[in-house]
Amino acid sequence: MLLRDSGSCDLIKQTHAGDLALDLSGEQLVNHNDFYAAFSSPDEFRLIADGETLGSLPLRNPVEPGSFLIFGGQRWEVLRVNLEKRIIRLQPAGGGKPPRFAGSSGILTRSRVREEMRDV
Repeated sequence: MLLRDSGSCDLIKQTHAGDLALDLSGEQLVNHNDFYAAFSSPDEFRLIADGETLGSLPLRNPVEPGSFLIFGGQRWEVLRVNLEKRIIRLQPAGGGKPPRFAGSSGILTRSRVREEMRDV
């Protein structure tokens, strides 16, 4: 039943030799960048200023128009956020705050590991 339903949704198809292969919708699904992800990752937003793409930024916390962020060593004000297209429109700004990063401060790192890092 699962295979039959997957076939009716154009996820898989059966070849003339009897093998199962991905169909059009199945190809699109498995070729998406998060299909094989082994861990969750935040959505990446494309940053645009004056019609030019500056780059992309993974965001765990939402940003709103009027807020500030730092990207590429510069301060930016958020003008608009398009959640569907994952686009943030920016303009240069005089103030901002650094982004938050997930992870720990390294306090629990063993001293031997820190020594080796210093040696390297």
